[in-house]
Amino acid sequence: MSVQVLSQATFFSGGFDTALKTSASQGKLLMVILDSKTCYKCNEATTIGLLSEDARKINDSCLIFRPAVNSRFADSLRRIHLTNPDEAFAVLFFDETGTVVYRVAMTSNQSATYLNFMRTAFSRSLGNKQVAVLEKEWQSQPSSLALTKRLIELRLNNRMESDSLVQHYVRLLPADSLATQETLKLMLISAPIIASAVDSLMYKYYPQLQKAWLIFKKNEQDEINFRKINKSMDRAVADKNLKLGVLVANYSKNIQGSKRIGEYVFYREFLRYCYAAKDTLNYFRQADLFAKDFFMSLAIDSLDREDSLMVNKWKNEPDTSANTATKTMSGSALKPNAIASRREKVGMELNRLAWQVYELYRNPTILLEAKKWSKRSVEMIRLPEFLDTYGRLLYQTGDVGLAIEQMKMAVQICDDLEIPNVEFTAILRKMEKGLPLR
Repeated sequence: MSVQVLSQATFFSGGFDTALKTSASQGKLLMVILDSKTCYKCNEATTIGLLSEDARKINDSCLIFRPAVNSRFADSLRRIHLTNPDEAFAVLFFDETGTVVYRVAMTSNQSATYLNFMRTAFSRSLGNKQVAVLEKEWQSQPSSLALTKRLIELRLNNRMESDSLVQHYVRLLPADSLATQETLKLMLISAPIIASAVDSLMYKYYPQLQKAWLIFKKNEQDEINFRKINKSMDRAVADKNLKLGVLVANYSKNIQGSKRIGEYVFYREFLRYCYAAKDTLNYFRQADLFAKDFFMSLAIDSLDREDSLMVNKWKNEPDTSANTATKTMSGSALKPNAIASRREKVGMELNRLAWQVYELYRNPTILLEAKKWSKRSVEMIRLPEFLDTYGRLLYQTGDVGLAIEQMKMAVQICDDLEIPNVEFTAILRKMEKGLPLR
């Protein structure tokens, strides 16, 4: 266990559990920075934001933990807390119990922004303690409308789940109060699980519901939808409820701004359900359609042209103070290839699909199809994790020689970049000895 120093901010180096215990023993919150897998510009901005002298104030109240961008721990947190696990950047604050008291999905090159995040997190942590006090009072008067509403509002203000409490509240209300703007707004803020009793009740008053919805700002609507989708998906997976999984995917699709984006989001969300619920009956069929519909026919030269236009546009942006800070680090201009390319994004999608098929299936016919997606991801960009997936699929489908070549390349790239490659090396050794991989 050690602490790495980056200018004024210090980062905890060690496991998450140890970091959580250490922060609790010091009376601090644990601040976890989740870097984006594709937006390197976002990650650079964060580093810049933590370079200033003011950043040291964060360490006075928080232990900062920044896991490797491709680590399994970081991936697990993204799946739980982020709308788009492959791209989004986020900062999470954990209290001493391991509860996320504040989550923000944005980056900044200003240390003041992170200090504001920290202050909000402490406010939420304090709010959690206030909730505990109010809950004790409410337990002695559960039929009190005023007390129930206060408790709901306090819990929601601290981003705490309140579904059962909201359901209890609407049961207490007289019928003529259900369609009021105040009641509908409260139900909307609670982000009820799709098709739940509260969700169904809201839609009985659709015209009034629409008016209540428009009261919220766009970012507030997005936050409500984010919580609603993720809560509903968690329930669908926990119950292995295919019908609810489809409803969540359709809801996600219908709130998008265009038909094509909606179709893309439907695939992503439905596959998210199938993978998490281990629904092998539906996963491959949908993944195959997704790969063919969105990725397999894309031409690399076309993607390169898009990347070139994007880089030129970014380089020609007016040099405002914010842009200048983001474009430079320690006096050196960021390289254009630090921006995530379309090739890389497409490759990541195909690799994710191929890897999940590898995890879920043993059927050679299905693995052969996934091998095509994996091969295409490697053609897009030769990242070690793409080569690893491709190598494993080659091995499982009988092409041992080519599989070993891919794994050797993955290990070599890791060595060249000084990236830990223990797992890749272990898989390579198994291949060379003709041992089963799983």
